[in-house]
Amino acid sequence: MKPWQTLLPVLLGAAWLLDLLANVLGLAEHRAPVTRAVGDGLTWLGLGGGLVVALATIAVLLGIVLYLASRLRSQGPPPDAAPRPGATTEQSRAHDQRLLNQLRTTLPRGLVTAFLRQQDMGGSWRVERMRPLSDLAMLNDVEHEFLDEELERRRAVLHEKVRAFRELLNTRTFREQHNPEWQGVGVVPRGPDHPDTVLWEERSTALNEAGTEAADAYDDLMRRAGELALGLPDD
Repeated sequence: MKPWQTLLPVLLGAAWLLDLLANVLGLAEHRAPVTRAVGDGLTWLGLGGGLVVALATIAVLLGIVLYLASRLRSQGPPPDAAPRPGATTEQSRAHDQRLLNQLRTTLPRGLVTAFLRQQDMGGSWRVERMRPLSDLAMLNDVEHEFLDEELERRRAVLHEKVRAFRELLNTRTFREQHNPEWQGVGVVPRGPDHPDTVLWEERSTALNEAGTEAADAYDDLMRRAGELALGLPDD
């Protein structure tokens, strides 16, 4: 149906309303042409008078709704409306800076690089190097959420990646029997087809990949902090 054919029932409905108004006001001389126009239009469209009245009523109501909506838009938000989520304010910036400093202190860059990214998990490492990962888990609550939406999203990803890495550490690594201050995957390679070699490769590969993913998530978080110009703790 063409656009003008779509609007025609509404226009005819308005004509019907005008005819009714002429009848109420006693302007009988104006009724005949209006009534005739409405009748011809209804015959051409094959529509009943009830549908025309309904369309006319809908058009009037729609006009009222659009008018009220335009008035609300022109007025804007109330003066005391809260800033939109993610908006930068001095207080929200200070809040995010404080939390970022705490996170960097708990999980420093040196540990991320040396342990998560560069450590060969097929060897062994000091147990104390894993403690900051447990300390970081204590910061994963609502009090430690960033106000910047993108910064918070990346923080959540970091915690998830570190959690996955810690789970592997807890289930696939063990204290060395003769040196409990050190930890490793519990087996060493003994030959191409030896079961210990297969197990060593499986455990070390999973740990290396999970550690790299956690380090990447840390970098993504710090990259966003740089975009926001959030400085280091001693800046």
